[in-house]
Amino acid sequence: MSELTKRYAYGLFDLIKNEGDFLDYKEEARILRTIFSDNPDFVETLNSRFLTNSEKHEIINSTLKDFHPYMVSFISLVVDNHRMTYIDDILYDFISAVNDKIGIKEGLLYSTYHLSEQELSEVEKSISKLEKGKVELRNVIDTSLIGGIKVLVGDKVYDGSIKNKLNSLKLSLLGGRS
Repeated sequence: MSELTKRYAYGLFDLIKNEGDFLDYKEEARILRTIFSDNPDFVETLNSRFLTNSEKHEIINSTLKDFHPYMVSFISLVVDNHRMTYIDDILYDFISAVNDKIGIKEGLLYSTYHLSEQELSEVEKSISKLEKGKVELRNVIDTSLIGGIKVLVGDKVYDGSIKNKLNSLKLSLLGGRS
């Protein structure tokens, strides 16, 4: 988290913290991240110096009409301050702040291919049991693993990758020497 993205993320968090239903806002932030990452031209349009802020607000209000008014206003604020290049990080930091508030740990799941929702859910359940609390994982592709998965949650690493198993085998065959 950079100071800039933290400031915006916590500003949004402070705005909604008395609303109570953090999960709805978190879900909207996830959807917005997807919208912005899948549509870079949309972000570029909102960054454009050729459109007035009121024209950008019209685009935002019509495109995001089904979102909570706080989220729409927040996106307008980010646009007004020319910070749309940071929107993915801002929303990620906001989601992290919500997760901290409701006791969800975040982690990364490294695999050689993109896991299905069901596979990801099964790994999350297993890691949640080990961590004794709810864990949400983000799938990251790492072809150097050869196969298997590696999960990072906080300062803990759960490594079931073939690469790790080969390294362990190598160390045991070499008697602990490399």
